[in-house]
Amino acid sequence: MIDRKIEIENLLKLNEQTLFSRVLKISTYNDTINKITDDIDTYIDKHTNSVTFLNELNSKLQRLISEDELWEDFKIQFEKIRPEFFNKLKNFAPNLSINDLKHCTYIVSNLKSKDVAQLINVSPRSVETTRYRIKKKMGLDKNDNLYEILSNL
Repeated sequence: MIDRKIEIENLLKLNEQTLFSRVLKISTYNDTINKITDDIDTYIDKHTNSVTFLNELNSKLQRLISEDELWEDFKIQFEKIRPEFFNKLKNFAPNLSINDLKHCTYIVSNLKSKDVAQLINVSPRSVETTRYRIKKKMGLDKNDNLYEILSNL
């Protein structure tokens, strides 16, 4: 029984690593597409003769990176690892935003602020601020352990 539990925990960790590796890859693609669209916008400003073609190209690239689709895909994959997590979290703290929910998945996956910051291209301080605001929205004290609370949902 103990061996089975260890095996399941190892599989869970592997699935979480796979999920966040996938999210990181998608985030990198997203950033690259955004950079390309910015370059196109800059080019359009300087070269008005090719505006139509570049605007069409820019629109096609933007359609590739739907944040809503990425979030729904992420949610589905995450719920395979932790079924009912989002339902329990929404019941516990119904006023959390989508961004807050994303951060809660990072926290429950035991990602450090520095890792999350790198994953979503923000400063570690921004991640800490978001975590602080999540605690406030959940009605928790400064000293409450957010990881433990989320892990027990």
